[in-house]
Amino acid sequence: MKTTIISAATLILMSQLAFARSPNARVGDLKATSDKLARAASQTKGGAQHRLLQEREHVNGLIDSLERGQHVDPAEIDRALQRAEQPLP
Repeated sequence: MKTTIISAATLILMSQLAFARSPNARVGDLKATSDKLARAASQTKGGAQHRLLQEREHVNGLIDSLERGQHVDPAEIDRALQRAEQPLP
C-alpha cells in the first residue's frame, strides 16, 4: 500500500515537471536516451537487440515530432523514457 502511494505521488510529480520543462529540454532527454539505447543495442544481439532498436526508433520519432513543432503528449515522452530505463527481460 505504501509503495503504491509513493509510486502514484512520484508519477504525479513527474507529470507536473514534464509540463514545466521546455520542449528543448525534453528533446535533450530523448536524444540522450536514444544514444543510450544505441550503445546498449550494439552490445547485444538477437531479440534483445531488436527490442532496443525498436525503442530507439520510437524515441527518435518523438524527437522528430518535437523538432518539427508538433504536439507530443508529455505522458508519451515519460513512458518512452521509462521504458528505456527498464532492464531487458
